[in-house]
Amino acid sequence: MYRFCYATDIYKWADEQCQLHYSDIKHTGATALTLQQDYSFYTVQKVYDGDTVLLSDGRKIRLLGINTPEIEHSGKTAQAGGQEAKQWLKQ
Repeated sequence: MYRFCYATDIYKWADEQCQLHYSDIKHTGATALTLQQDYSFYTVQKVYDGDTVLLSDGRKIRLLGINTPEIEHSGKTAQAGGQEAKQWLKQ
């Protein structure tokens, strides 16, 4: 089992539709979170791209500190390496 340590601040904010977002980049109106190290295990139901997954409990998770090329979605063209990043995460 791998253990990951984080060394960055995590910020939380709500958009115009009141959906919550989390990021390691501070946005206007964002508040810093205090994280406690914890372990939980979930099944990944779907891999959206190389850095975003859907968990079995319904949460859509974006991996912080990971930025992979985008795949084709919402009318946007794919970036080089996007499909490879998605396949890697599936593995």
